[in-house]
Amino acid sequence: MKELILLCAGAAGDPPPDDAGLVPPSRGELQRLLARGVLCQDRRIAGDPQLELPEDAWLRERFAVPSSDCIEALAGAREGLQAPWWSLTPCHLHIGLDHAMLVDPGQLALAPDEAEALAAAVTETFSAAGLALRWPRPDHWFALGAPWRLQAWPWTLASGRNVVAWQPTGDDGRAWRRLLTEIQMIWHDHPVNQARGERGQRPVNALWLNGFVLGARTSPAPPGSPVHAGASVQAGASVQAGASPGALLTARPALAGLAERAGWTVLDTPARQLDPAAAADAAGTGTLLIDAGDWRTARRLGDRDAWLRAWSDFDAWLARPAFATALGRAQGRLRVVCTAERRLVELATPGIPAWRFWQRLDALRAIGANPVKPARPRAEP
Repeated sequence: MKELILLCAGAAGDPPPDDAGLVPPSRGELQRLLARGVLCQDRRIAGDPQLELPEDAWLRERFAVPSSDCIEALAGAREGLQAPWWSLTPCHLHIGLDHAMLVDPGQLALAPDEAEALAAAVTETFSAAGLALRWPRPDHWFALGAPWRLQAWPWTLASGRNVVAWQPTGDDGRAWRRLLTEIQMIWHDHPVNQARGERGQRPVNALWLNGFVLGARTSPAPPGSPVHAGASVQAGASVQAGASPGALLTARPALAGLAERAGWTVLDTPARQLDPAAAADAAGTGTLLIDAGDWRTARRLGDRDAWLRAWSDFDAWLARPAFATALGRAQGRLRVVCTAERRLVELATPGIPAWRFWQRLDALRAIGANPVKPARPRAEP
């Protein structure tokens, strides 16, 4: 393998004033692994409203995803869909006196039979709008057909927040709102929602439009597009436009679809079930990218204990022989990408020359949003 990359979405701390009190442990296995490494970049994603999560911005750059394509929507590539398509997420909107808040869709625990019944009830409504509805998974729906002229944002940005800032906008906004209203009316007294109410579960009362996949093969988004708006790189970033072939280990459909479309080998396996031999064979002479853990769900739900447990589980995984074997296959070349709500931190090893033996990288301090000066850009080893 050329390199081993760990993508740790949601694992970093945010600097003030966005700090949510999430501080990584002060010591651990990652600290040891990166002690001789360098901080490659510490980037803050600006903009109000925020237009993309930092991990999605990193993936967009790494895989040269065109600005027209939504990262979350690329889950459809794993389902064999033919572009163009929309990505939709069944959800619950909590309606207040002056706001609507998106409840984290994962909390719905929508069963396959429930999704089937709800989708069947609105299939004709989509058909009348010139769209074919598909629902391969309870939480991943797609509408195939020419996309409307809309700018949409994934539910991951709006979860737990007032959704007004992330409503689809554009010339066809009225058409989308009309379709959504018809869906909501059909679902209002649907037997699935009645049964959910009797069980004390939230009803499914909306569909969230995440965005489109147009299928175009274009160059990376130009400066000024949503992925670049307001971003400032404080040090030489190592991410490049386009990625050499490799293998991805993930349980997230969007990442799997993204990598598969780029010609990578996808191992639909959680990181904790890493098989070093299989992963190395799949990566060949390329990169092994591991979707390393789930801090993001704990962040969205404001569950500090779950976030710290994710760090503890990650640290224990790093200490396992399987990970050491995988790192050995990459000849010790390790890159760690950690994100927060508005921040991306990238660290890599090897970094510090042997003659500067006294220097050590305080990796966990850097990830925790404490001031650490990024290293100057340098040639890849």
